[in-house]
Amino acid sequence: WSKYFYPALWADRVTTRRSTGYSPYYLMYGRPHIFPFDAEHETWYTLEWDKVKSTEDLISLRAKQLAFLDEDRKKGAERTKAARIKSAEAYAEKHKARLAVGDYPKGALVLIYQKLLDIKRKYGRKKHMRRWHGPYRIHDRLPSGSYRLTELDGTTMRGSAPASHLKLFWSRMPNPPQDESTPESGGSDDSD
Repeated sequence: WSKYFYPALWADRVTTRRSTGYSPYYLMYGRPHIFPFDAEHETWYTLEWDKVKSTEDLISLRAKQLAFLDEDRKKGAERTKAARIKSAEAYAEKHKARLAVGDYPKGALVLIYQKLLDIKRKYGRKKHMRRWHGPYRIHDRLPSGSYRLTELDGTTMRGSAPASHLKLFWSRMPNPPQDESTPESGGSDDSD
């Protein structure tokens, strides 16, 4: 009996009274009640609604409906958790480039992608402009996943670059000479 006390009390409060033509809930709040159970619950259709003849029968059936509230809340919590996990996975998939963790070590040489040039290219201008600039050195990685960069001479650049806008710079020369008189690594030879 104690298991059905609160559902029975609630069922009584949302049942229309013959004397007033309204339920106590409606008279208190000025609007019809809303049941917190799922309309697709399997017991919704199996209850014998056509056999209700008295107020006691009606209260009894509504109490049975409300007895499933805890079970429905647990199912709802499980569905909410699953939906949140699915939403997080969809977000991660959609923004995987932005969330990409570029695992660049400190001091690595990288190039920066210039997004603005890509936008201009879309509208037909600057088609042959270089979209990758650099090389620059990785100074450190910020907690957000972006990187602070330095020029090759050690000057720290302002701002940061997202990992998705960086790629490793590979020198054409395996061991570039340290002598100032030799051409820079990665350059092109235009003497053809």
